[in-house]
Amino acid sequence: MCNLGTEETNFHLFFGCPFSMRCWEYIGIGISWNPELQFFDMLIQGRTDFQQNFFMEIFIVAAW
Repeated sequence: MCNLGTEETNFHLFFGCPFSMRCWEYIGIGISWNPELQFFDMLIQGRTDFQQNFFMEIFIVAAW
């Protein structure tokens, strides 16, 4: 999926891959992902930052 030659971990696929980064920018929900956090902690922080009940729906669609 990615041409960077890195291992395609969950973190890379959702947050580190240039394609996924463009997808997050495209949907424009204004979440600033903190790469210092662990994967699930980033999800929790994203949900907190987004402050809407439908965060997981957006995350799942964006990740798909």
